[in-house]
Amino acid sequence: MKIIVFSDLVTIKTNFAGVKRSKNFTVEYHSCIELKKKLKSTDKNTFIYIDISRYNDQERNKLLKYLSGLESCRYGIVDPEGAVKDTALLFFGGASDYLGREVFKEGITAVRINKAAAFLAPGQPPGTEARWLPEIKNFIPSGPNWSGIKSGQEYTFCLMYVELDNHEALRKNLGEELITAVINSFRGYLQKSISPINGKVWMWDEFGGLILFPFDGEKCDAVLACFRLILNRKMICVENLTFNALFSYHIALHIGNTIYKSKGNTGTLVSDSINSIFHLGKKFTKPGNFYITKEVFMYSPEGLKKCFLPAGHFEGFEIMRMILPH
Repeated sequence: MKIIVFSDLVTIKTNFAGVKRSKNFTVEYHSCIELKKKLKSTDKNTFIYIDISRYNDQERNKLLKYLSGLESCRYGIVDPEGAVKDTALLFFGGASDYLGREVFKEGITAVRINKAAAFLAPGQPPGTEARWLPEIKNFIPSGPNWSGIKSGQEYTFCLMYVELDNHEALRKNLGEELITAVINSFRGYLQKSISPINGKVWMWDEFGGLILFPFDGEKCDAVLACFRLILNRKMICVENLTFNALFSYHIALHIGNTIYKSKGNTGTLVSDSINSIFHLGKKFTKPGNFYITKEVFMYSPEGLKKCFLPAGHFEGFEIMRMILPH
């Protein structure tokens, strides 16, 4: 997440040093006179802090009124002199954090920033969440499609792992030749169904593989595609696969970083995100189910969020599970 601090204090960088050291944030510093100009180009993945110590009472009231109308980003107030007498009024006006005299002296931490970014501001509809990227390290948007993605460069993608269930039963009942036909048919259907939303079957290992979707930080269309794959499983098997038989599969979805290389040239790639999605898909996900990480949940369509339940933690990630139809 990008943090922008507006202050004319010489020591301001020292106070935010703990945030600067965190890999989850980038921090910029600007003079207060640049505030309105900079805010014109900020987006919702930016959190701003404004030092009010340079303003007199009239100027401060005017500034706070201006900030209360912001919709493009969230903000916190830096008050090193304790000028604000009723801090609750700041939150009523839409502020997400307040750094008073004592907190400011002690220094601001990354933990505090995360809590402030997740704070549900007054007037925001119940059940909704702030859409930030506090858990996505080194966010590098890959864009809405593949046009700007270059081989050898690192980007943030939506990563989907999908795999057929019951391997041993398939081997026993079908034999190797028929299994190959089923897998090829399944993979072909996947590519056909995800192509309209820029999905690409990227890696494949016998019964399952990894699908990449470009991610621009705005939305994650892959959630809906996976949702349909689970709901329509029986129709998919009957109408689209080679054999008129029912097959089960499980899906895991995550947002993370990897260097992109063309299909077939990925053997030497090293990526924590790729390791995480493979581990999640193979070790945690149960047959016939669809799981997403909290990072994906934050970018899911609002109407689908109610269809997921907490499923625990796995390798440091908070996991949600789709509620299956009865």
